[in-house]
Amino acid sequence: VFENKWLKIQLERVWKKFVRMESPMPNFSIREERKKMDFHHDLAEISSRGLKRLGIQISPNWDNWHLYMNWVQIRQRRLDSLQHYQVVYSKELRQKISDFSENDKKSIADIENRLRNAEPITDYMSKLINSPSVKKSDFLLKAWNIYHLHLEKNNSKKKYTNPLLLFFQRKGNVVYFIDVQQHPYGNKWFSRELLEIVYDNWPELVRYIPNMKPVLESGASVNLTDEQVFELMKNGVTTIVPFRDGSLLYTSGGIAASGDGGTAVFIADKVWNALSLCQIRLNTNPQRYCNRANNGAYRIPNYKLVLEDGSFFANDKQRKEKLFLFNEPKI
Repeated sequence: VFENKWLKIQLERVWKKFVRMESPMPNFSIREERKKMDFHHDLAEISSRGLKRLGIQISPNWDNWHLYMNWVQIRQRRLDSLQHYQVVYSKELRQKISDFSENDKKSIADIENRLRNAEPITDYMSKLINSPSVKKSDFLLKAWNIYHLHLEKNNSKKKYTNPLLLFFQRKGNVVYFIDVQQHPYGNKWFSRELLEIVYDNWPELVRYIPNMKPVLESGASVNLTDEQVFELMKNGVTTIVPFRDGSLLYTSGGIAASGDGGTAVFIADKVWNALSLCQIRLNTNPQRYCNRANNGAYRIPNYKLVLEDGSFFANDKQRKEKLFLFNEPKI
């Protein structure tokens, strides 16, 4: 309700100028006609299809946002094998690789060849790679961007027998082979030794702050064991880790309080908000996108969200029109 008539008149003028109506609209409610356009629902459908293709059971408790966030998280775990990677070894791994068994050497060579030739490496991944369970997820990957692969191919009928894992990081189109170590269990899933190797070979891959150490309110220094760091990670606590003469920060977006990866949550939020803005713009000024049918009546386009080759589009099949919205963030 406008008490000031002059203000009401001015706002009406601004609105008419904004929508730039070129011809009179038919007598119907735009809001009612556009109920079908729901980019968030479309995003959930896209995510659901992607998860089902991987054989992942979808929880009835996931809303539209969680469907997309979990799809992002699963894709992050699986690594994009559709691009060619350059592979580099740490000096520590090169020095010890000659002592490995012939089967282990072949596995490492096969993994390298697959990465270089844009072939999938899922055969060497954990059997839990597609598990949506937060408790069973890879906190080393979520917090530090460190992947691991088994040195034997996955066999659904039996457990892995080789206790060795290959740990690596990826940045851009380069994969960094860090080390081969025994399979850790429980709270042994955080190893400062891996980060030592990363820092000595590729310091640009870690977030190291020299001359800064965590301290208590009393001023006493804090010495966190690897097991304590893992427990903090598992409980969604973002912490700085004492390291040499300073401290390390999480390499990635850290871990959300829910236990989900911070990077996946950030990407999901960014896409969700961007789609909200796109839909608001289309709803706010629908006249810009209206056209006349053969009978002379106006029809407001009913866009459906599609994801093609890493880009989001608003697609109207009936009008044969596709509007580019934005690119999906790199996962």
